[in-house]
Amino acid sequence: LEILNIESNHAEANHNLGVIEAQLHGALAALPRLELAVQEQPEKEQFWVSYIDALMQTGATDTAANAIEIGQKFGLRAQTAQMLAAEFVKQMERDQSSTPPASGGSEMLITLIPAYKTQYIAELLLSLTTQTYKNFRVIISDDSPNAEVTALIGQPQFAPLLKKLNLQVIAGPKQGSFANVVNLLNHWNKSTPYVHILFDDDLIYPTFYQQHLTAHTKAGVGTSVSYRWVGNEHAVPISSPVVPAFLGESDAAVELVEAEQLFQSVVPDCANWLGEFSNTVYSADVILKIKAQSLNGIPYHGLGDIGLLLQASLSSKTAIIKEHLGVFRMNPHQNTGNFASISFRCAYVAWIALALSSYELGKIDVTQAKRAIDKIGNAIHHHFQGVDEMLDFVRLQQRYAVGTASYKSSFCKLWDAMLQQDSGWVAANDQSSKQTLASLSPEVLA
Repeated sequence: LEILNIESNHAEANHNLGVIEAQLHGALAALPRLELAVQEQPEKEQFWVSYIDALMQTGATDTAANAIEIGQKFGLRAQTAQMLAAEFVKQMERDQSSTPPASGGSEMLITLIPAYKTQYIAELLLSLTTQTYKNFRVIISDDSPNAEVTALIGQPQFAPLLKKLNLQVIAGPKQGSFANVVNLLNHWNKSTPYVHILFDDDLIYPTFYQQHLTAHTKAGVGTSVSYRWVGNEHAVPISSPVVPAFLGESDAAVELVEAEQLFQSVVPDCANWLGEFSNTVYSADVILKIKAQSLNGIPYHGLGDIGLLLQASLSSKTAIIKEHLGVFRMNPHQNTGNFASISFRCAYVAWIALALSSYELGKIDVTQAKRAIDKIGNAIHHHFQGVDEMLDFVRLQQRYAVGTASYKSSFCKLWDAMLQQDSGWVAANDQSSKQTLASLSPEVLA
């Protein structure tokens, strides 16, 4: 450690410390140091052996195979490469023949699936079985009206998939998507260091978990976000959100982003380039913040994915993986476009909530906050003509200036009234011990 304080890229110190970390904390924790040692001194055969061995231990079989091939061009002798390749084959055979570990084991990651739709479950489970990283378990919370998801998974054709997964199905609360997520988190109960919330109509690619967990080994990272495709109903990619220019300023495969960059690139223009829960992996400490769904005391319910990423950035770094590792599937069964849905309406108003809280935190200025609120106001005018409940949020600017206590207190009263109509919000929050926004005085809100 003293050597690395002087020379952070010192090959032998990184290698030796990586070997110690592999023994104490597991191979995944050691990979960044072992990889750095190989990069700094590729002529050292032992560095390649340690690195490839760690890759195989983490289940990163594709990367391990590539490393064996590349290593022979540098310091890895053919005889050693053959020995590693033989061990590689044995590892693959063990992975294919082994049964999943019992629930509650030593898994690093848990996949939480709030399920409602049955149309895409088979494809979703298949995408999980193809993951190069294997040390995870899956919990599905069945929120379908008559337990259709549970019945479907129990059919014989699913047996081959289930043999490859450590999967548990629990009953959902049937009180909306957010309540179902909270139900899953309560069942998880901090049993793994990392959490992935995967919605039932999305897909992830084979190296998703491997790359995300590797990103989490970087110092100070609380969340990892990978690029994602927007796909049609068949999950065929048709577009990809435009990412901020600062992500293209370096050739790094993983970019560590601070709070200021996230807030500035998202909130002023209501630009969700980050994505959804499905393309994000959270540390245990971060994911628990979702239950409150509140930034600086103002709920962001309706934009839980974006709100949580912004909230997490205040206390940890966000690792942006600059590779498309999944598909957000557009389909006629989702709430997007259902203007009568209370959750869809909340998603519009939540942008105003994020603009206000971001301004109060000093992450954007009042001009940027007004820009965001104006943009959402125009969208509300366009989509909700004649809907006074929504238009009331736009009319606030005719009476109060954005950034004043009067604007905030009036917004919070309207916002609280809307939130109380969302059964999922009400069910997921303990109303007996929680003050509503409407009960707070303007002085407290200010």
